Amino acid sequence: MTPNMTTIFDGIVFSHYGQAYIHFKGTYDYAENVRLGQVNGLLGAVQATTLFLTFGLHTGNVRLCIKVSEQEPAVDDSWEEIVEASFIMSEGKELGLSDWNGEIWQPIPIAAGSYRVRYSACRFNEAEDLPESDNEPEPIERYEVIFWQAPYQADKILKVTTPSAQYWHDVAQGKAR
Repeated sequence: MTPNMTTIFDGIVFSHYGQAYIHFKGTYDYAENVRLGQVNGLLGAVQATTLFLTFGLHTGNVRLCIKVSEQEPAVDDSWEEIVEASFIMSEGKELGLSDWNGEIWQPIPIAAGSYRVRYSACRFNEAEDLPESDNEPEPIERYEVIFWQAPYQADKILKVTTPSAQYWHDVAQGKAR
């Protein structure tokens, strides 16, 4: 049975420095702190206030979809990169998506509790070497975030297919130089 999912956001996000954030309103954790010591390097979840989304594209538009599921969804193997991490939604906090320069704030209305977060990517880093006009009006790179309530678990890599994504995993694990 397919779990019931609610789409919270499905749109274009401006990537700068290859990043965007899902975080508690009024907080921010720097890149070097959010993935250090994890296995995966695409979804930084070390800090309690922030989920750090790593995009392949340094600067430009990417498509991002954020969903909330009633239960753990089946892994969709059509995604090329798939990682998971846990996140605790604190009581009384407001969670939302923001881009690098804070021009967007998209609330993510989830109840307090423990969540598992799956972050998936398709065509990771493919837009980096293209002229900007080739990435318009529909971005080449696509990303998806799915939240569902679940007990805390260590982060993990479910699928990796590109050297660019592997590089970020190596950074998180302290292997990249």
